[in-house]
Amino acid sequence: MVARYNRRWEDMDKSGTPLESIIRTYQLFNRSEGKSERTVVWYDGKLHEYVRWLEHSGHSTTLQEFETDRVREYILSLQARDTKFDRNPFIGGRPGKLAAETIRGYVRTLKAFASWLFDEGYTDLNVLQRYRLPKAQKKEPVWLTQEEIVLLLTVFDRKTTLGARDYAIVVTFLDTGLRCAELCGLTIPNADLDVGDLKVLGKGNKERSVPVGVRAVRALRRYRDHFRPPIESPQFFFSQDGKPLSVHAVQGVILKAKRRTGISRLHPHLLRHSFAIHYLMAGGDVFSLQKILGHSTLEVTRMYVNMVSSQVKAKHRLYSPMDNLPLKSDRGGKKPVRDGARLWRVR
Repeated sequence: MVARYNRRWEDMDKSGTPLESIIRTYQLFNRSEGKSERTVVWYDGKLHEYVRWLEHSGHSTTLQEFETDRVREYILSLQARDTKFDRNPFIGGRPGKLAAETIRGYVRTLKAFASWLFDEGYTDLNVLQRYRLPKAQKKEPVWLTQEEIVLLLTVFDRKTTLGARDYAIVVTFLDTGLRCAELCGLTIPNADLDVGDLKVLGKGNKERSVPVGVRAVRALRRYRDHFRPPIESPQFFFSQDGKPLSVHAVQGVILKAKRRTGISRLHPHLLRHSFAIHYLMAGGDVFSLQKILGHSTLEVTRMYVNMVSSQVKAKHRLYSPMDNLPLKSDRGGKKPVRDGARLWRVR
């Protein structure tokens, strides 16, 4: 007589299931949900970092070790780490603490994984539901001045293939605010240079149209028509060995420019910040900026508005019409003291 074997999922003890196996299932789930490959790789990498830490710390690498206290130990180990970029194949390990925002990214990934485990019935509770993100100091991003932008654009030899390509990349960054991955994914059919429009695939696999100005169009057209390798591929930008340009390759372009210009804070995302700030300063509005940058809400875009507002206040302090009038001080008052030249001077 054959014994009947019929178990219910909710009655099964899943605490001994290897985390590696569950992470693979989670990876398939994210792909089926239409998340971008970059997002899938991000989640996968961060979760495997946790598994490697468990293994290195002598803990079991099964589901039972995915709980609040163990995650707290892991986050503390990240905060105590003395090296960063350990697994970055382009930069390599460097001394220094992980940024608070980087650690928050790890926690967000673990919390998303915990929510999925609960939804799929792997756990009876969302074990990280009450786990709060570590606090991070809000820092306003810096940007390039007009003088620095002019300096940056002079380091490329536009008469060579690499120079024409790199110049087109930097000008496009500064004129559109594209993310690195969005620029690398640009294709010939989606770059309508006759009307000045680029169709790019942003976060969450959301496609959007980004306008591009005359100078950037000219640089893109020059690279496409005269320097782009004759390869039957839709990709717009290629590396020196004829492969589609990668994010790491673009980072290398900016790193070389950083060394040649001496602008120590230069990195690809700084060009995106610079575009946003100069767009608003030139009279652009926040709603069109949100659409161009691909922000789902105004919350992130508003950060740039606040930065521009602080610049306006600084300008007013420097060029205030009343403060610059050649009048005697008010009785009992003090003359304003500040740096900078007056608009009107008493001869």
